[in-house]
Amino acid sequence: MPLEVIGCAPGRTGTFSLHLALNRLGYKTHHMKEVGMHGQDTTAWIKAYDHPGTFGAEGWDKVYEGYDAAVDYPTVDFYKGKNTGQVTIVSSTSSLELMEVYPNAKLILTIRSPESWYKSVCNTIFKHYLGSEEEFVYPPGQRGQILRLVTHTAMGGLLRKDRQKLKDEKYICDLYRKHNEEVIKTVPPERLLIMQLGEGYEKLCPFLGKPIPDEPYPNSNSTEEFQAREVASRGDFFMTSWQSNDS
Repeated sequence: MPLEVIGCAPGRTGTFSLHLALNRLGYKTHHMKEVGMHGQDTTAWIKAYDHPGTFGAEGWDKVYEGYDAAVDYPTVDFYKGKNTGQVTIVSSTSSLELMEVYPNAKLILTIRSPESWYKSVCNTIFKHYLGSEEEFVYPPGQRGQILRLVTHTAMGGLLRKDRQKLKDEKYICDLYRKHNEEVIKTVPPERLLIMQLGEGYEKLCPFLGKPIPDEPYPNSNSTEEFQAREVASRGDFFMTSWQSNDS
């Protein structure tokens, strides 16, 4: 089944709530948690990152087999193609990526203020990378595969090249701003929905041509919830941190 909805926003912008909402509307939605929970092979995304323009529709159909919507990481790294030659919050590496492979898909950009986003990622996703300057040692199994994928591709490869840049709030916030500006510039307006953190079905459903459910829009994964899961899992960051990525 082809992708009908593509998320082009990074985590901590309401992506897990969007994942839940799309499922409620009848979609089968891919999210980073699927990679960990279902043991997906991460090498496909690394291959697409390392060999831009060679993956093609057949390769993406296999990656997203069984899904008709995809949000969060790693999808955000591949929503568009054509390498700009600049460091961005996503890789932007390929000349043929998801919005071209699936020309009828609609794209959703969930946004929040750069400063609040930076604070959120520092308290959650970035914690693993800010704690040590030592080289990564990849553990065996799925946890190691996920760590390798994130380190290799996320933030345009910044985690491999210079992860101490994560401590530079202005630099990272500027990357986030540029990402949002690039999405708006790249995606045709008729295919793009911009949702502020906190907006819900009233904004989402008309764009997708779906009736508005008679229930509240999902509101999942505050920073406190994220940190509580990490404590409950004895700090096993990569087995819990991508279960949801919102506020």
